[in-house]
Amino acid sequence: MQGEVVLNTYLIIILCLYILKEAFEYLVRYLNLKHMKKAGAAIPPEFAGKTDEALMKRTREYEGEKTRFSFVTSLSGNIVAVLFIFGGLLNIFNSWIASLNFSFIISGWLFFMLLYYADDLLSVPFSIYGTFKIENKFGFNTMTPRLWLSDFVKSLLISTILMSLMILAGLWLIKWSPRYWWFWVWGFLFVGSNLNCPQKSNLFCP
Repeated sequence: MQGEVVLNTYLIIILCLYILKEAFEYLVRYLNLKHMKKAGAAIPPEFAGKTDEALMKRTREYEGEKTRFSFVTSLSGNIVAVLFIFGGLLNIFNSWIASLNFSFIISGWLFFMLLYYADDLLSVPFSIYGTFKIENKFGFNTMTPRLWLSDFVKSLLISTILMSLMILAGLWLIKWSPRYWWFWVWGFLFVGSNLNCPQKSNLFCP
């Protein structure tokens, strides 16, 4: 009973910190949007002679609408995440994964990959609207439905490979060193995230 109280307390603290973080990000976006409205079509001195007021106005209107849409996208994602984690769905999902009786590494991989696929699937309508509605409206879209689908599938395949490698390596380190797994996983992620771009494939780096 006491353990549940402590766990619930931690969850409430995490939820409050998460809300504060998101509120700060919304505030920054709002201030940026307010600044763009105030600036209007005025051309900054740095761009004088390099662009015209019509293009600047269209660009700022595009950025404004894209920023407002990002509020909707972010808020929707946050609501889903909070309901999933704090509404009991996470426990149901975890119990279902455990009931499959796979090994620790396979269960962990399946747990994270299914969450990733669900998040990616939920983002599809927003991506389509942003690309074919907002960007089309301002003439910035060069994407066709076929090209969008092709890019989405390729991105999904690449992400699946990279995430699978990271997840499987991290889970193996946890199983290999249960006591100091946090150190090895941290070291693995640190090295992986700090590899020099020239050493990576041109597929991932410009």
